[in-house]
Amino acid sequence: GIVYQDSKKTVSTLQYNTLRTPRGGEYTVVLSDGTKVYLNAASELKYPVQFDSKKRQVHLSGEAYFEVAHNEKSPFVVRTHAMDVEVLGTKFNVEAYSAGRTFEASLMQGKVRVKSPANEKLAVVLLPQYKTTLKDGKLVVSKIDDYNVYRWKEGLYCFKNKPFARIMEDLERYYDLKIQLDKKSIEGVALTGKFRISDGLDYALRV
Repeated sequence: GIVYQDSKKTVSTLQYNTLRTPRGGEYTVVLSDGTKVYLNAASELKYPVQFDSKKRQVHLSGEAYFEVAHNEKSPFVVRTHAMDVEVLGTKFNVEAYSAGRTFEASLMQGKVRVKSPANEKLAVVLLPQYKTTLKDGKLVVSKIDDYNVYRWKEGLYCFKNKPFARIMEDLERYYDLKIQLDKKSIEGVALTGKFRISDGLDYALRV
C-alpha cells in the first residue's frame, strides 16, 4: 500500500504533503498546477498542497517521471540529494536514490537545467534526447540510447548493458526483499533485458 502523509509543516507559509511509495510499489499524483508525477518504487516526493506564484518546488528522493505543466512565470524545480533540476514545462525522468548515491536526469521534451545548489559552476542545460549523470563529482552529458529504461511507469523493468549487481539492486526495490550474491565474479557482468514486473521475481531470475 501507499503511505500518504500530510506533514503539516509550513515552509514559507506553504503546506506540504509527503508521498512515499514502498518497495514493490509505485504511484501517480497530479500536483496543484496540473503537473503529473509518476513515482517509482521506494521513492518519496515532498510537494506543496498549493504552489505559490513565483516558484514551483518539490523534493524527490528516489525515481520519478515528470510531465510538468508549462508556466513561463513560475519555474518548476526538483530538488534531490545531489542536484536541482529546473524547468518551465517539459517531460523528463530523474533518478536520485540517496542510498545508492545515484543522480541521473533524462530529458524527453522541452529544456531543463541541472545545477548543484552548492556550486554554481556545476551546471548543464539539457536538450531533448539527452541525459546527464553525476560521475565523480562531474555532470556527464550523453545521448539517450534506450528509451525502454523509462518504461517502469508502464510496469516494465528494462535494462541495457547494466551490471548484474545493479540489476539485483533494482529487483530488491521492485519485490521488497534482499538478494545476496555469493559469486563476486558475476557482479560486473552486463546484461540487457526486459521484464513485466507483475511476472514476479522467480520468472526474472529463471530467465
